[in-house]
Amino acid sequence: GTAVTADFPGPALHEPTDCGDQDSHEEKLLIDATIPAPLGKVFSLMFGRHSGSFMKRWLVEEQRATDMQLDDDKQGLGPDRKTRNYSYVKPLNGGPVGPKQTKCVIAESLEQHDLEKAATVLCSTQTPDVPSGSMFVVKTRYCLMWAPGSATRLVMTYGIEWSGKSWFKGSFTPRTPTNGHC
Repeated sequence: GTAVTADFPGPALHEPTDCGDQDSHEEKLLIDATIPAPLGKVFSLMFGRHSGSFMKRWLVEEQRATDMQLDDDKQGLGPDRKTRNYSYVKPLNGGPVGPKQTKCVIAESLEQHDLEKAATVLCSTQTPDVPSGSMFVVKTRYCLMWAPGSATRLVMTYGIEWSGKSWFKGSFTPRTPTNGHC
């Protein structure tokens, strides 16, 4: 028979694993979901070599983002590239007050990449156009690990990192205009 070449890196079948970096998870849980696809395939679509076109389509079609600045470089994050930066403009539905849109500036950092075990990406999102937007960064951590049935478990956590003095701090948690996704 002919050999079938997988369109994603890493094994197609694997026993469940654990990301092992729970101590560095952010404070709030956003998503804990199982995706019926192998770890390498999910990573490739979200952050790897297929992520440029996939992310552009998702952000533009689903999130109505405009002015997307992301190099569709066919590489994405991986062992040879640990960081990536991009930006887009996100419409806001904050009602009659506040900005109608904000630029979102994203920095991704690959912290763990072992497709036999787990992959972890930390996303830092800045929204300079919202009130006190220069005072905080939304940190979103994506942990991908193997789930039963050779599926992928995605655990997303997030937190707010304050960099300056603001009367918002403590009494206000900014709604991330990115719907939890970088």
